Parts: sequence; structure tokens; C-alpha cells
Amino acid sequence: MQRPTSIGPIELTVFVLVPPLVPVVFGGNLLGSAGLMVINLLILGLVYLSTSFGLVPIMVWATGRLFRQLGGTIVLFARAIPLLLLFVTFLFINAEVWQVSASLVGPLFAATLGLFGAFGALFIVVRLPAEVKGLGAFTNWQQVDALCRSTPIEGAAGRFTGSPPARPLSRAEWANTGLVILFGQALQVLLVSVLVGAFLVLLGLLTMPEPIIESWTRVPVRPIGPLVSMFGREVQLTEELLRVASFLAAFSGLYFAVTAVTDPNYREDFFEEVVGDVRQAFAVRTAYLHIWADSGSALTE
Repeated sequence: MQRPTSIGPIELTVFVLVPPLVPVVFGGNLLGSAGLMVINLLILGLVYLSTSFGLVPIMVWATGRLFRQLGGTIVLFARAIPLLLLFVTFLFINAEVWQVSASLVGPLFAATLGLFGAFGALFIVVRLPAEVKGLGAFTNWQQVDALCRSTPIEGAAGRFTGSPPARPLSRAEWANTGLVILFGQALQVLLVSVLVGAFLVLLGLLTMPEPIIESWTRVPVRPIGPLVSMFGREVQLTEELLRVASFLAAFSGLYFAVTAVTDPNYREDFFEEVVGDVRQAFAVRTAYLHIWADSGSALTE
């Protein structure tokens, strides 16, 4: 017995159908077996997407890149976040925001936060076709040669003349490029949301005593954790504070996702940083395909 070297339709069918059918044969619950089949299909789809489009390597690359450039990223955020914090702070000291956050309980609160994230991702996805098309367009070989520096084909594009030919992406290449941009932007949005949320929690501990929270939310305060002495007063983290901070942090993430793509100043600082590596990859691809086409023409002659 040895492990199979490949997996075909037979193995996939066995994985999806056999585990749910075994309980049915022995008198098990039909509904439970159907649910197990759906779970197996979802697992299979997730594995297919992960392996076909390299989701795990993309996530590892984007995360590693963020941490490698964390110092520069924090400097960029320090330039952009103050205006956002000023706007969010005015919302934070608004009683209606506390009342809305207190009324969202359980799955409804999670769905509301997810809605902010979904709209932010949707906005980026809608703009991806135009962004990807622009990243792969080069007016001359000097542009390509400059971007190919510090790569294995450095200097190879400098000997070409004319305009680089258009090299359309395949569907898989387009999807992979879009995912790289999406994950890179998503990590920036996540970091902004975390920083805003942490700031609001600290601000709430310092400025929002429990009587004010109760008067705004109109429900008893639900403390979390022990009392802590801070600047001569006893403070305690509350569920209501975490709700408001999370709500406004998610809203800030949506605002940042839209602004980083549309506002010229934010775009230059944040979005161009994300797509810089992608444009370099396109330049290397353009040069490599041109070299490969030239070598093929030489062989046929």
C-alpha cells in the first residue's frame, strides 16, 4: 500500500459521497447525512480554490511583506489616521452611536461588522479590472527595464526597441493578480481598523464613566475584567465600550478602503505601495515572454 500520486474523479466522488452514505445504510439521519455531504463539498471547493489560486502563499506573502515594512507602514498611517481619528472621535461621543451599538446583539452585531467588511471588499473587487489592466500597460521598454532591476532578468529588456506588445492575462493569472491586490489592501484595512479600535477603547476608558454609558445606552453596564487604576481613577472595560469601538473600527476600515483607492493623496501613499510589487511582476512577465517569443522565432528560422 502506498499513497496515491494523483487524485481523480473516483477519489473525489468517494470523499464526497461515502461518509454521508454510511450512516444512511445503517439507519442514520438522512438530513444529517445531507449536511455532511454539503460540508465535504465546501471543503473540496476550499481546497480547490486554495491550490488553484495560491491563496495560502498569497496570504503568507502579504503578511510577511506587511511585517517587513512595518516601520514604513506605521509612518504612513501616522500621516493618514489623524484626520480619520478626528472624525471617528466625534461619532464616539455621540449618544445615538452608543444606542445603535447596544441594540445590535449576537449574530446581528457580527453581521453588521461583516457588512462593513463585505462592502469594502466589494468596492475593491469592482475596481480590480481597471487597476489590473493599468498595471500591465507599458509605454516603452525603458519602463520595463527600470522595473526589472534587482530581478533575475535585470538588463534584458534594455536591448529591446519600440513599444512592449500587449500580453493579455489568462483567467487564472488575472484571478491570482486580483487576489494579491485584494489581500494586500485587506491587511492595510485590518491594521487601520485595529489601530482605530485600540484608540477608541483607550479613549473610552479615560473619558466614559459607567453612569454616562448607562444613560446613553439605557441598559445596565456589563463589565468585562477587573477594575484597574488609571491616572488616579478606577476604570473597567465594558461590553458596551467594546461594541462601540468595534462598530466604529469597522466603519473606519470601510472608509479607509474607499479613500485609499479614490483619493489621490491616500492612493499614492497606500494603494501604490500595495500594487508596486505587482507592477514589477508584470514587467518581468512582459520581458520574459518577449525573450521567449524571440527565441522561438530564432529557432523556427
